[in-house]
Amino acid sequence: GRRGAAAHDEFGGEGGDHGSIVGAEAERHQPGGDSHNLFGIKAGGRWQGAEVSARTVEVRDGTARTETAAFRAYDSEADGVHDYVRLLQQPRYAAARAAGTDVARFAEALQAAGYATDPRYAEKLTRLAAHPVIAGATSHE
Repeated sequence: GRRGAAAHDEFGGEGGDHGSIVGAEAERHQPGGDSHNLFGIKAGGRWQGAEVSARTVEVRDGTARTETAAFRAYDSEADGVHDYVRLLQQPRYAAARAAGTDVARFAEALQAAGYATDPRYAEKLTRLAAHPVIAGATSHE
């Protein structure tokens, strides 16, 4: 979709080989409508920027629960993509960065690092990245 292609284009200059994954992530997440948070990044205690509250499904102790959470809000999609790139520079995401163009390995490393609570996160992201709409939008890698 449009968001995935835009995220891929923006990420390409900064993030290297992960364009199709970034496109899939952007299609999968976006809390709060105009938050420009393409990746569902939560605000957390250290976040100093704008926030938006949105409903989200979190898996806790094996049970999916709908909760309201604070998510980061950005002035533009480009700002959201830049923040995602910064987030992935954290040491805990080193295995994801090392995955190269291997979508499944990238997604599994994100999941292992605690990026998402859904135990099927990597599987879903990998399947979404392979979807013809995402693959077509990001095929100019």
